[in-house]
Amino acid sequence: QQLQKDMKQVSNTLDTIKHSSASPPMAVRYYKGIAGARQLIWNTLKASDTVQVYSAWGRGSFVGMKFYKSFVAESYIRNIKERVLVNPRGQVLDSIKTYAGADHSRTKIEDIRALDESQINIIGETFLYNDVYAQVYLQNGEINGFEVESKLFQQSQSSIFTTLWEMGCPVSDLL
Repeated sequence: QQLQKDMKQVSNTLDTIKHSSASPPMAVRYYKGIAGARQLIWNTLKASDTVQVYSAWGRGSFVGMKFYKSFVAESYIRNIKERVLVNPRGQVLDSIKTYAGADHSRTKIEDIRALDESQINIIGETFLYNDVYAQVYLQNGEINGFEVESKLFQQSQSSIFTTLWEMGCPVSDLL
């Protein structure tokens, strides 16, 4: 009887140690091709708050405008907003003038800020929302992306984004 009592106490102690030292859950998902990029972008619709974005601008060009318009429409239905950091390249600013705030754009001009490439070189699209950090790139004609689902990693990256956002120039000042 004493051994059973001792074993129960040891088991409870081990459970306590296991739960107290367990690292937070984490997942990594990889995406490839146009379908993968579409899924990664669509996943941002799960955001419970504002999506923080580093953008080379022009998502529609590598996922297709038909898809992108349906994505934007769904964003409006779900009331998803975003803050976007861009590099103020000529073609990016021209595209922002044309598309930002349009019915097929999720981003409003007042939600876009610019940072020079010397401060941060933005390539592809990076999304931060909920507990997710996601990136998608178009390199040499090939689309690759990934998501890291980790509360601690996302919080760290979000604090960096917030610092850079405060440093950024409202894009409306550049148009």
